[in-house]
Amino acid sequence: MWIRLFMFLEGQNVETGNPMTLTKYMIHKKIHYPEKVTQTGDGASFISNSVRAMTVRSPYTRLWSVFIDKFLLPDFWLKKGKHIIRMIRKNPKPLSTKCGHDVTFPEFIQYVTMRHNSSYLNQNRHWLPASDICDPCVFNPHIISKQESFMDDMKYTLKHVKLDYLLPKISSVDPIEFEIKDEIDYNFKIFSSVKNCIDIYELGKRIWTAFIFNGYLPSEEAFPRYIDQYSLNINSFYELVKGVRTKYNITKADVKMKRKHALVAAYKQISDKSMNDLKRLYKMDFKLFGYEPEPEFLDE
Repeated sequence: MWIRLFMFLEGQNVETGNPMTLTKYMIHKKIHYPEKVTQTGDGASFISNSVRAMTVRSPYTRLWSVFIDKFLLPDFWLKKGKHIIRMIRKNPKPLSTKCGHDVTFPEFIQYVTMRHNSSYLNQNRHWLPASDICDPCVFNPHIISKQESFMDDMKYTLKHVKLDYLLPKISSVDPIEFEIKDEIDYNFKIFSSVKNCIDIYELGKRIWTAFIFNGYLPSEEAFPRYIDQYSLNINSFYELVKGVRTKYNITKADVKMKRKHALVAAYKQISDKSMNDLKRLYKMDFKLFGYEPEPEFLDE
């Protein structure tokens, strides 16, 4: 969301007057990121005279979200999935090493916590501890927002820097509907990169499962077994999801409950050793940002 806003402020899609017209696919695949600012020279002066903000999230929900977004769905299969399977799995099938399409959540967690020569060379910014990505003791942020209260914190930040004129456009979209459309659009558009690994039906089934885990669809509503694959596309898939959501009238409370249920079930698969490794890896995130290393859901 922040990258979306920065790109809009840079002039990308500015003619629409709406930052929410920048899709996930455009952000990740089509549009250049804003220029990075260095911590030396003019960059150092720019940073010191800027309002500095960072966003953090509970390591446990963050890792589960990454797994769904990058490994259940095909985004990181070729980038990281193949590497995880080669490192973690004994006697993997040829298709798994070629595609990286069937990484399990326990395998992902084991990979994240593996040490290599006393350093975490297997890290990636999507799951690197927030305190390593942006050390608050060095960055000295004015604002630390949390994913758990993201919209309120974002509104506060935009008002603080006098960019709150963007808020009506941001608030005009339903965040769940927006994410549903965005994820469908993104994953169907990147399907060509993994079409030798799965077919379009399997892609649809995985997006459907991701929506169940995220609470957007009821768990009792399975992806239709008999469906014309040739007619399966971004629009037809969205209409399928929309129809089920309308049928069940899913509330925000339902979404929250179902997300928690999926999170609990996911972490019940994780060994005690891996859980202890996670607590060590994210020790500073727990300490600095007020997250519990042993949250209540782990006892459920």
